Amino acid sequence: MSEISETINTYRPDLTSYEEFYKHLHRNPELSFQERETAATILARLTSLLDAFPSIKTSIHTEIGSYGLAAILHNQDPHGSSPTVLLRADMDALPVEEQTRLELKIHGRSGHASQPHRTCDPIVTAAHTIVRLQSIAAREVDPEEGAVVSVGYIHAGNAVNVIPDTAHVGIDVRTFSPDTRAHVLGALRRIVNAESAAAGAPPPELVEERAYPFLVNDEMATRKVEDVFSAHFGDAYDANAQGLGGSEDFGVLATAVGRPSVYFMYGATDQRLWERLENEGELQAVPSTHSASFAPVLETLRFGVDAYTGAALAFLKR
Repeated sequence: MSEISETINTYRPDLTSYEEFYKHLHRNPELSFQERETAATILARLTSLLDAFPSIKTSIHTEIGSYGLAAILHNQDPHGSSPTVLLRADMDALPVEEQTRLELKIHGRSGHASQPHRTCDPIVTAAHTIVRLQSIAAREVDPEEGAVVSVGYIHAGNAVNVIPDTAHVGIDVRTFSPDTRAHVLGALRRIVNAESAAAGAPPPELVEERAYPFLVNDEMATRKVEDVFSAHFGDAYDANAQGLGGSEDFGVLATAVGRPSVYFMYGATDQRLWERLENEGELQAVPSTHSASFAPVLETLRFGVDAYTGAALAFLKR
């Protein structure tokens, strides 16, 4: 057993009380920038935990970017030469529908459905645009590069007998390189403009709501964490996990201060359920983190505590 594993196993707290804490947070979810009660609950918990160790110099900072919190455990090095490790986690709940990255507003000319010749139907234009957008990843991007262009919603009109004057389309773009992203966005703009022009409609409005750069783990830092995970979790750790198309602003946090970072994930599904669905070839049925059916099993708490502790000790251990 490695020294870090021995430390984790020796000092791992009784997680019974954490089970009710976990259930409370999931029973009372709050969306991003609305986590008032969530932050207050976590603050009370942090304060209680840190008060139990009066010999350790600590401080808690609140209202970071709204309701964010940061608990700091100050090292005892009088020279201030010890390393600093930041462990970051989200506490906001997600709506079932994932927030899209681009908002497309297609203009038309409204009128009564009995006189379509006097209108310019933005819904028809939106339909042609949506179909055409699917050709970007299929026909304009190298398959080895990878790109996903998804339409998450279309909102237009509110009556069956009225052709509306606008249609709103939510578009999500995911790529694995800056060059591919630039090409995909260029193709997207070309298509939405061309389809509106073909319909004789006014130029559309395309607004990029949010964009995060491709997240790449620091090689040396990743190797340190992998060594700890391999030794502690054994076969339960997969060092060859495939890259994901999910976006994450964690990389911005690290690059903003010029420090290496490692983003890792751990499972939250009952192993028996996973193995059954894997044998049936139905792994896609496993609820994902953005699914309304996602409910981590309680064993996830232990894996999470071990993973975060091990990752921190990988850099703090002398």
